[in-house]
Amino acid sequence: MLKKLRALLTAAVHSLRVQQPLHDRAVARMKARHVGQKKAEGQAKAAREAGDRLRQEAHRLLTFGPEEDQAKGERKLRRAERKGRKALKLDAKAEREKTRAIFWRGRARTIAKRINGVEDKIDDIQAQIDKLAPRVEGNRVVGGDEFDRWLKCLNTMALNCAKGLPEGRRNFYSMPGSWNVDHPIHPGEAIGERSDCSQTMTAAIKACGFPDINGEDFRGGFTGTMLRAAGRWREVSLEHMLKARRPAVIVYGSGNGHHTEGWCPSIDDDGDFIDAMRTVGHGSPPVDPGTVHLFGGGEVERYFILAAE
Repeated sequence: MLKKLRALLTAAVHSLRVQQPLHDRAVARMKARHVGQKKAEGQAKAAREAGDRLRQEAHRLLTFGPEEDQAKGERKLRRAERKGRKALKLDAKAEREKTRAIFWRGRARTIAKRINGVEDKIDDIQAQIDKLAPRVEGNRVVGGDEFDRWLKCLNTMALNCAKGLPEGRRNFYSMPGSWNVDHPIHPGEAIGERSDCSQTMTAAIKACGFPDINGEDFRGGFTGTMLRAAGRWREVSLEHMLKARRPAVIVYGSGNGHHTEGWCPSIDDDGDFIDAMRTVGHGSPPVDPGTVHLFGGGEVERYFILAAE
């Protein structure tokens, strides 16, 4: 028996040595792409503002009066047009950087799950759902206490993504698109609608009958508005979240944040660290289980629980 345990431990250590550098690289690339996106967005904004100033100056020069100078005015208009073209190229660059950031975030999330031994098999998720008393009625979760409703909702969303349509829900990730938080359980957002991490957590909150953490009455939001902790939501420490056993979300990243997950521990974790650190989130095409420390110890994590009424 001891020999078997040693073999298992050796295999685990070897896996960690292989996987941790891959995880660190994925996180570094994700962060670099976020920086590239923000830089391109800022440059595009500056180019548009410069173009607007040039058009204003050209208008004065092309209007009859003491400042009239047709040649100079036309030159400024041409410069304004170049600024506009530059802004469009920078928009495309920002979109490419955002897409790459999403890819590396999904990669980091997958490796973090592997390192932490998080299971996301259909049978494992179904077993969690079967132990929870609340009922799923369409796109609402009713009955039971608030924490059980939260766990039922998150696990059901993950299970339905694992099943796919027509029985489950769609699997795709999109930050652009119209806002819709009315069908997170089945069939999921339609193509052309937004389906990202913050929209998905907001939809789960609504499905459980909780107040909107964004303070927007479910009309919109992103990780930055989630930080408002509106209604009964409260920011707490990790230790408080783990002990409180209340509906909870985690926002990752400094400033406005870049990702969010719902805390979804195993209901029979018996104090097991891995089970207690389980999450469910939408960081790549499926809504699926993850783990609290998705992006490593150096990542800013903020924890929000729904306070009791």
